[in-house]
Amino acid sequence: DRGGDWSSDVCSSDLHRSQPPSNTPSRIDPSLRLRRAIHTHSLPIVRRILATHPHLIQNPDLSPSPPGLSNTSLHLAASLPDLPISQLLLSLGHEAAGISLNTLHQTPLMLAASNGHAEIVHALLESPEAGGIAKRDSRGRDALMLAASNGFDTCVQLLLTHAPPPPAADMAADPQLTPARALLRAQDADEIGRAHV
Repeated sequence: DRGGDWSSDVCSSDLHRSQPPSNTPSRIDPSLRLRRAIHTHSLPIVRRILATHPHLIQNPDLSPSPPGLSNTSLHLAASLPDLPISQLLLSLGHEAAGISLNTLHQTPLMLAASNGHAEIVHALLESPEAGGIAKRDSRGRDALMLAASNGFDTCVQLLLTHAPPPPAADMAADPQLTPARALLRAQDADEIGRAHV
């Protein structure tokens, strides 16, 4: 029986073997890597991350500082802008479950329109699952209002061209009503309603 402290018998080389070497890079969370790849416009990396982690396609940014506003991957790609990554996300079904909204109720279309990214606006409007021209943010603004208020005429024209058809009741009351006029009329009515509140 040796008694005493037996831990001193452990060889120091055994301790070093159980710890990873200090030059080994730590693994970065895939959701953070995906956001970084979108920020750096790296389509191959985005494609590879989504191939191995398909559940991260929306990947809302929940970081508290600076606030991520729960912007999804498509929100980020639409606001930067990055057309190839936006097209990839749409082709993989980013909006299949519905149009993405951040904590301010902004859609990717709103972010693209408010920044004048006409190519992204066009891609979102051409997608059967994206778009959402009539959706409003938490301040009551839609993509058309955001594009117009920032002076992005091309985005305004795209949004008016892709305006949804007016309701049948409105068409019955005014057979000459076009989708663009119906959209503008609805915005005018909303503005008047807010002014009287």
